[in-house]
Amino acid sequence: MPPFQESGINTYVSHFRLLIDVSAGFGAAYAPSRTDLTITALETKLTAVRASIDAVAAKLPAYLIAESVRIEEFYKLKPLAVRIRATAINCNLPVAVVNQIKEIVRKIQGRRARPIIPLEGEGDVATTHYISVAQTSYDSQITHFRDLVAIVAGQTGYTPSATDIKVPALQAQLERFIEFNDDVLAASVPLKDARQKRNELLYEPGTGMIDTALAVKGYVKGTFGSRSAQYREVSHIPFRNKKINLLTD
Repeated sequence: MPPFQESGINTYVSHFRLLIDVSAGFGAAYAPSRTDLTITALETKLTAVRASIDAVAAKLPAYLIAESVRIEEFYKLKPLAVRIRATAINCNLPVAVVNQIKEIVRKIQGRRARPIIPLEGEGDVATTHYISVAQTSYDSQITHFRDLVAIVAGQTGYTPSATDIKVPALQAQLERFIEFNDDVLAASVPLKDARQKRNELLYEPGTGMIDTALAVKGYVKGTFGSRSAQYREVSHIPFRNKKINLLTD
């Protein structure tokens, strides 16, 4: 049988299924003293892992839909901010106010107010640190837009002709940004919880599916020998722990 090259959770689950079948094929010769390595225990673990994968799959669509809606809604933000800036300038708002608006719009756009500056390191060795002032996370964007709306709302001279950049419309848009951002956060919680439980079953040191599989391979090697036909059957089935991201893995 050729070596496996694939990686990923579903592949490892398939590998674990194969490892169980191969080990069961050894018959009575496969008799580990560790109860968690018995065929019955391995089957139970596989069932639990598959159920945890199904649980993640059930939570994922709600998160993806909420994220898609948020992305679409926030596409409006930068062009809207630019129009507010242009309108503030056209309405001849005070220079100090216009400068405030320009600074907020710059933050919304994720631009630096000035070039990045190298900072001196400690001692005689200068270490260059680059400080990015781009603040483009959704929470930051909402904060910046809230500040922008508050500024123009306080200016009686801000009198746009376009309805969608009048203050009431901007306040309503702010609430939509908050609502759609909250929807994503709400959908992310059960998804993270489901992934955390799944990842514990997969990667928990000593008890996770991956370490259990490695222990089975170690038992076969120790029982039958590193050059045995039995060990050759299991040695090529790869398992490897990995670092995970609860929202992407």
